[in-house]
Amino acid sequence: MFSLRHFSKLPSIVQILFAEFVMTLCLGGLAPHLYRAIRPRQLSYTPPPLDWSDAAFAAAGVALLIWLMWGPLFPRLAGVSWTPVFHTGKLDAFAVMPSASVDYGFLTNHPSYVFIDLLIVGFWWFFRMVMSTGDAERLYEANLWVAVAAIVPAWRLICWYVLRRRPVAPAQTIREAWMPIGNLYVWFMLPLSLILVIAFMVG
Repeated sequence: MFSLRHFSKLPSIVQILFAEFVMTLCLGGLAPHLYRAIRPRQLSYTPPPLDWSDAAFAAAGVALLIWLMWGPLFPRLAGVSWTPVFHTGKLDAFAVMPSASVDYGFLTNHPSYVFIDLLIVGFWWFFRMVMSTGDAERLYEANLWVAVAAIVPAWRLICWYVLRRRPVAPAQTIREAWMPIGNLYVWFMLPLSLILVIAFMVG
């Protein structure tokens, strides 16, 4: 489980995390406008009007959402090549290390990837908790952010279990697809959680 072979696949997990975060950031801010267009409601404040920058955010969010939903709908074993890039502080330059390049196969969908999605959903759920302790009128907006973040994990499970969209890949590859996520939680999320718990108890 904790071999370098699976640990090296973390860049693909980070890519998914980043895409989901940006997608939710782009579409979550526009969701309240759509909601109010469908179900008008009285507000104690005047929302700023939408402009061209909101259209650009919407286009970026929709493009990322399509990309995130395409992988589960058409699952496959994708070939990935990752070359590390290091920043040298003294010279203020970037050094590419082609000798350290890693090539591996990565499934575009697996039920275990829901645990990647839950990190994003959890982040926006925390945002919802913060909003609920402040302006109660904004709580429905925070709920919409969480709903947007939950689209990808829900779609991932629907494609796998309901639509039966399974990748054509060796059985061992499918069985081991959860191991990079295991590495993420064991080596990063678990220590981070322990640090936060200790900081909360000490503080």
